[in-house]
Amino acid sequence: MRSRGRILLLPLLVLFASLVAGQSALATTSYPNYLGTSVSFTTIQETSSFGDPEPACCFNAPTGVGDSLLFFPTAFLAQASGAGGFDSTGAQLQTLITATGFGATIDQIYISDFGDATLIGPAGAGGTGATVSMSGFVTVLEVSGVPITPIAIGFVGAGVNPPGVTGVFTPLAVGDGTYARPAFVGTTIWNGKVVIDVASIVANATKVQLSFDDDLYAYSELSGNSAKIQKKVVDGPGVIIGVVPEPGTFALLGGGLLALAIRARNRRA
Repeated sequence: MRSRGRILLLPLLVLFASLVAGQSALATTSYPNYLGTSVSFTTIQETSSFGDPEPACCFNAPTGVGDSLLFFPTAFLAQASGAGGFDSTGAQLQTLITATGFGATIDQIYISDFGDATLIGPAGAGGTGATVSMSGFVTVLEVSGVPITPIAIGFVGAGVNPPGVTGVFTPLAVGDGTYARPAFVGTTIWNGKVVIDVASIVANATKVQLSFDDDLYAYSELSGNSAKIQKKVVDGPGVIIGVVPEPGTFALLGGGLLALAIRARNRRA
């Protein structure tokens, strides 16, 4: 009985070890902070979504432009071939976005993915395709510079979004960003875009936390089939800024207009 118990215990230990190894394989990479024109991006980091990430996966170090980040991935891809082939690659991008400009507020956040998908094989291979999945949360932490109870705004690249959030893929994909046979053959250039209208949900936001999952899947049904999907450019997160003048600004503006009016009246006299 004891030996039988040991035999049953061994597979459980192997399963537990594989799960731990898979979790430890998730790699996290941190990038330098970026001070934009009116906002700052801090604690920028990505964590692989699946174990055993591709070399140099996934986003690579960002380039700051104005109030946005640009990523140019070199190995953000998934590819599969043959009967029952499957591959997945992805990462979660996180960053803290803080308004730094005078009177600046975070009105909109946009993320745009660009890439291509290539499907090869017999025309009847309906089970061969590739999928790009975009989803995440924008969590508002401060309003007008004052901390608030966090308000989370969820978003997806394609599917049902809450009011104030839009997501679309071009060309229009099947389901949540799926490019599959027989509708798509050869190479397709695709673009997925999400716009989160923060101001329509929480006015005068000045600090938000972005958590963005970006994943690719490729699957092949038959021998002689292959599927590959690759992300080439990630434009964003980008921030559209609003400006809320402080009360003193209104007073100065009103005083200036009054002075101009008095001068104009004196000249007429």
